[in-house]
Amino acid sequence: LWGACELDEAMVDLLHHRLTYAPSDRDPAAAERAEAKVQRSLEYLDGQLARRPYLLRYEFKLADLCVSSLIYSAWYNKVIDLARWTHLTIWLQNCLTRPAALRARGLREYSPP
Repeated sequence: LWGACELDEAMVDLLHHRLTYAPSDRDPAAAERAEAKVQRSLEYLDGQLARRPYLLRYEFKLADLCVSSLIYSAWYNKVIDLARWTHLTIWLQNCLTRPAALRARGLREYSPP
């Protein structure tokens, strides 16, 4: 629920105005507003992950899947640099390297020869 309320809309706006909209339809001010909100949310998330390896303590749960999937597109497309959030970066890598995540990523990230 946190991801849907705090991160989803801003992340979608950020991706639209930096990546998916045609360049003529992108609004730099909207992208900046969305990025500021995303950064606040990621800062909060990083602080929570400093105390535990996953969102709901010590095991991967549905909450981790949901929130990591919200962050994935921005990470994959390099729309936002996550390097300053050390705990978040470790957590995201843990989420994205789980066997099922690797299979799903293979479907999206596969580049035919």
